[in-house]
Amino acid sequence: MVIEVVYENARVSVELPEGISLTDATLDPADLEANTEIELLVTVPEHKELASLLINSKERLL
Repeated sequence: MVIEVVYENARVSVELPEGISLTDATLDPADLEANTEIELLVTVPEHKELASLLINSKERLL
């Protein structure tokens, strides 16, 4: 008896608001493999200062 198991990679999407982008242009935020490490570029508008960063409604340290 031979048992074969095939796994599919789980896919996720990330909604990025205006001013936030992925630093790796080869990645598609609408189609990422689950658990992929990403780096974000936050472009703060002129004369503004970043006060907080929320991910999944949780504040992250800056």
